[in-house]
Amino acid sequence: IYVSFIGIGLMPVYLHYLGAEAFGLVGFSLMLQAWMQILDMGLTPVLSREMSRFRAGIISADEAWKKIRAIEWIFLFVCFFFYLFFYLLSESVAESWLKAENLAISDITLCIQIIALTLVLRWYSSLYRGILIGLELQHKVNWILFGVSTFRFVGVIPLLALFDGKLYIFFAYQAIISLFEMLISRLVAYSSLSYADVSVFGDISSIRSLLPLAMLLAFQILIDLANNQIDKLILSSQLSLQAYGHYSLAIMAAGGVLMLVPALLQIIQPRFTILAAGSDLKKLSSL
Repeated sequence: IYVSFIGIGLMPVYLHYLGAEAFGLVGFSLMLQAWMQILDMGLTPVLSREMSRFRAGIISADEAWKKIRAIEWIFLFVCFFFYLFFYLLSESVAESWLKAENLAISDITLCIQIIALTLVLRWYSSLYRGILIGLELQHKVNWILFGVSTFRFVGVIPLLALFDGKLYIFFAYQAIISLFEMLISRLVAYSSLSYADVSVFGDISSIRSLLPLAMLLAFQILIDLANNQIDKLILSSQLSLQAYGHYSLAIMAAGGVLMLVPALLQIIQPRFTILAAGSDLKKLSSL
């Protein structure tokens, strides 16, 4: 509720300082963040499920760490190529895709490059949040989200006022906060797991059995994105950035209540997995 409140409630403040056209770039970054879920390929929810099975005693600490390490390398590989892809395309997106009237193409290009960095850092953080959620350590996830969201949404306002709403300052600040979020999430996730002496590269064969479920979840995510995000993607190339800024603000306000659904699922789903893994069907049915 807190993250939803400040995330949506402060958007008009950003609109005031940045202007509608620059705010359209904020909406563009939020749309890209949603589409980043495709790159996940279902691995984060599957890893979260494996952490719940570890908590239930179904798999050992060695197995858990091998899977974590292997998926970390997959994420690093995908992050590198996603950032390289967007870095190389940033100028073309600024010139041909987005319809800016007052913003300089060079400024938009720089902002897109920073946005790409922010997105890969935030997406990489989701891996460690998935671990903590699977271990039923939602209180740790929530404290991280509370602190990071406060700095991300509230802390940027004095900078916007000080630097007269400069757009690249806004996105550079978001990238720095995302880096801290990733490092803190990694530290907390690592410290919450029993130590196991496994290779830093993990064992790619350990996640082979997870791939069918991961692909099924990836397909589900793709269908969901097609239903809920395709309009935002198309309109980002059809509307002016100024109109897209107002459109993004309306979409965020209308969809605010939906942010509560993942918060409920992250509590319920790990408990379902643990009860099912322990064959405690009576408690599972009751829950």
